Amino acid sequence: MRVSMVLFAVFMVACEGDIEGVITEDATAPATNGEQPGAETGDDEADSSDEGLDDSSGDEQDSDDSTPVEELGELVGLELEIAYDSSVDGETVCDKQLSITGTPYTGDCDGCDFAFSIESTIVEDNSEPGCYLSDYRILNTRGTIRDVILGHADVLELGEGATAASYSDAVFVRYGVDGFAGTYGPYTRVLAHDDGAGDLGVFLRDGDAIEWGVETEDFTNGDDLLVDFCDVSYVSSWTDFELSGGFTTSSESVNCDGKKVDVWTIDVESSTTVGLAVDTVAAETAFDAKLIVIGADDCVEATADDNYPCTFAPDRYECPAIEVDLAPGQYDVLVHSMINVCREGVEMGEYTLTVDSDLPIRPSLEEDDILRYEQIPTTTNYEAEGRLIVE
Repeated sequence: MRVSMVLFAVFMVACEGDIEGVITEDATAPATNGEQPGAETGDDEADSSDEGLDDSSGDEQDSDDSTPVEELGELVGLELEIAYDSSVDGETVCDKQLSITGTPYTGDCDGCDFAFSIESTIVEDNSEPGCYLSDYRILNTRGTIRDVILGHADVLELGEGATAASYSDAVFVRYGVDGFAGTYGPYTRVLAHDDGAGDLGVFLRDGDAIEWGVETEDFTNGDDLLVDFCDVSYVSSWTDFELSGGFTTSSESVNCDGKKVDVWTIDVESSTTVGLAVDTVAAETAFDAKLIVIGADDCVEATADDNYPCTFAPDRYECPAIEVDLAPGQYDVLVHSMINVCREGVEMGEYTLTVDSDLPIRPSLEEDDILRYEQIPTTTNYEAEGRLIVE
């Protein structure tokens, strides 16, 4: 395989990728504590911004202690310890410990069985410079978030319409974010809920003791093993394009996670102009494809994206096609999906690859659905433990 440049900052993925699976930062919210606005995450979940909490009702969820909070006594405070550490390939990236105190929140929190205004103190921080971690996740009020409220609701409703989401037995944080024009928000983020889906921990209560957290082992993208943009002079196609015909392969499929690719080869016997296009074959498996041509020197010769009408339109964007002048030799043609663009419940995007040329060029599938990036092991440990103070 060909080894080339690093396309992803593995430190950022290691610290953030494992905890943003259910509720993501609002697209309009300022970045916090080193986060990059608009960074690609592969997540298209519902936005969790909310100006308040809806008054909701639902079946009571099982917990370690079914005694209602109000029967514990009058809540007068909160004490909490939070620890977060992550590593990439065995090397520590984030290592933070915080102590949290809370006083009863006096504003409206419809549907909450408890809510506290909180302040935090950083007890220990041995993180490396590459640690990018949301302040809200560890309740770091010494960072960029303001007016922080930690609460719990049997049923938490967030968003509206198509972005509406409901969480049972949910512990959440609501906060504002300092920005250039003042404080933005409030924003509401779920920290844990009844089943911990999306790599979020499960909230547990036993009397006045509370806890949540998650431990994960995963892989993040390292070096790009296949694609090397050696020269800025490669051809790219973003304009409307139409092929006149050509040799079309049987239908193939590629994983929709964006990490895997199909590698085709074409042999060019004499200098010629070659047209290449990727098209969808069914509405159910339509996806946003990208096409990359790599020459004998292992460098990118051409790329195409979103400039060719798909026969079956994906939910977003269009198909890729390009016309490129090629010298004699063998070329690799890579077809891959952009990140998580297949329709819900579909893992593989089906397509055809067309080669249009005056010469009889027929592509051959050499590698089927192989990893494009080096896979680097990552770990995350996130623990929150404390107690409700009652009288």
